[in-house]
Amino acid sequence: MIFKRETLIMMTLFAGLMIFTADAQKRVVLQSMGVMTTFSTANSFIDAYNAAADGDTIYLPGLEYTSPNPFNKRLVVYGTGHDPVATASTGRTIINGFTLDPGASGSHLEGIYIKSGITFRSNNKIDNVTFKRVHINGSISIAGTNVDNRCNNILVTESIFVGLNAQNAPGIKVFNSFSSAGLQNLSENSWIANSIIVDYHYPVRYALQSQFENNIFITTLNTGVSDSNGNTFNNNIFNKNPTTQENNTWSGNYTDVAPLGLFVDYLSAFAYEADYHLQTPGAYTGTTGNQVGLFGGLNPYKPNALPVVPHVIEHTIATSVNALGEIEVNVSVEAQQK
Repeated sequence: MIFKRETLIMMTLFAGLMIFTADAQKRVVLQSMGVMTTFSTANSFIDAYNAAADGDTIYLPGLEYTSPNPFNKRLVVYGTGHDPVATASTGRTIINGFTLDPGASGSHLEGIYIKSGITFRSNNKIDNVTFKRVHINGSISIAGTNVDNRCNNILVTESIFVGLNAQNAPGIKVFNSFSSAGLQNLSENSWIANSIIVDYHYPVRYALQSQFENNIFITTLNTGVSDSNGNTFNNNIFNKNPTTQENNTWSGNYTDVAPLGLFVDYLSAFAYEADYHLQTPGAYTGTTGNQVGLFGGLNPYKPNALPVVPHVIEHTIATSVNALGEIEVNVSVEAQQK
């Protein structure tokens, strides 16, 4: 992602603002038409949202917020990140889940821990929404049966979530992400790549005419794929063997691969302390020529999951003022490459 010089200056200023946020003061920054406005109220995210216009950007420091519900504006929302270690200096940004309405088409959420699920308003057309480097401690639900109001161009990338119901989102893309409760109701032209999909019964269920490549599917009870037709599975790893199903196309897959010997340090429910790198990445090549799983493909998972905005990695604040009444502050800010 490329930013204009003015935008980079504003994002760096925002990074500096974050370190002065006290527990009781949720200092949210709204960037609108080149102007930055701060909100420090008890419901600062909602206040910034109410003041925002379509196309604006909201920056959320590392605290917990009540989110607008429903969410029905076209906004970019950046947090500080969700990894507890990577956000040790800033704190991580936490919000509760919310419902997206049609006005949210074109929105982008990045660097946030979401305490519960994300719901797209059923049978409403909500397009061009991106979730990047977010941790959703719940499911993404995109339900609906009205063929005239289907959601298009939904992207989930480098993210963690519990489950996905994409019934009303044909062509949904899930890249380099981790699901701990499987995928279901995938409509035609969905594309799932370089992800880890875990489920006790079936990591993939009710998928139609979709593409799965370079993923790792892990199940305890069954073979991994159920009630799914017309799909293409290329260069995926399965801990069991579903490839005998004739109603799908299978090519280059790796079957009967035990997860405990596959990863450096595996836990079935996502855990920050686990290590989902492959022990022998060269043994499992994907369609893109590099390794299968989170750290392969075209957009490898970023281990610290930090958003693209500049990030405060260290800061010190003097405990007293000097003779001029000034307080010394030293801040180290690291630019993110992608």
